[in-house]
Amino acid sequence: MSDDEAVAAAMEEHGEEDARLAIAYAGLTAKFNGETGEATFWFGVFIRLQKKEHVGWA
Repeated sequence: MSDDEAVAAAMEEHGEEDARLAIAYAGLTAKFNGETGEATFWFGVFIRLQKKEHVGWA
């Protein structure tokens, strides 16, 4: 799954507002389960989405 596909799936499943939360949750879940590669993927997707949705202070 590409970053764009992951973002699109999260937005479709959880809505635009909750997509970031869903992606962050997926990354944390993977990290706590010891799935380093999966966690890294979701962290990258989260950062990419955050940059797209720049909040001004970050």
